[in-house]
Amino acid sequence: MAGTFKVTTGNQCRMYYNSGTTTAPVWNLVKHMGDVETSGMEANTVDLKMRELQHTPKVGTTFGTPEFSFDLVKTEVDSTVFLESHFSSQTPFEIVECMGEITTEGVSYIRMPVLVTKFQYGAPNEDVVKNSVTLSFTLMFDEEGNVIKPVWGKRPFYETSQIKSTYKKMEFVAHFADVKPHIKQNGG
Repeated sequence: MAGTFKVTTGNQCRMYYNSGTTTAPVWNLVKHMGDVETSGMEANTVDLKMRELQHTPKVGTTFGTPEFSFDLVKTEVDSTVFLESHFSSQTPFEIVECMGEITTEGVSYIRMPVLVTKFQYGAPNEDVVKNSVTLSFTLMFDEEGNVIKPVWGKRPFYETSQIKSTYKKMEFVAHFADVKPHIKQNGG
């Protein structure tokens, strides 16, 4: 009997930016995006050399610097204005890149603080004006002064995304179980 499997194509993926706070996020859909390319999603490793081992295993040390690059059709919608203003001011913000709609239970995602490190535009004579955008992982702090780290997982991300190193998962879920994100999709 042949098995079936489901694949996700890029046009099913969605990116959202947070216009709220880290503890009370307001997720806004980034509209009019082209293909998204990622880079830096890799672990840095070192060789663990020990006399008693017959092999030299790799040990993970840190992650690379994740980046998202994409073309954005130049419009006056909220997402273009938001990204352009954050590029001009060089202020960080959070994004969620989802392998589907943000409201889909069990959807895979990555949530992380980013900085707009590229916001160039092209104006070809016979095509639409587009911005070439790069969002790079950056240093950002939550309202309590804790460093926000990238989080990979499955929805519901609002119950697992702000785990602090001093919290255990059960303490965290009990503390933030009532937090539900506000989702804005119109005009964003």
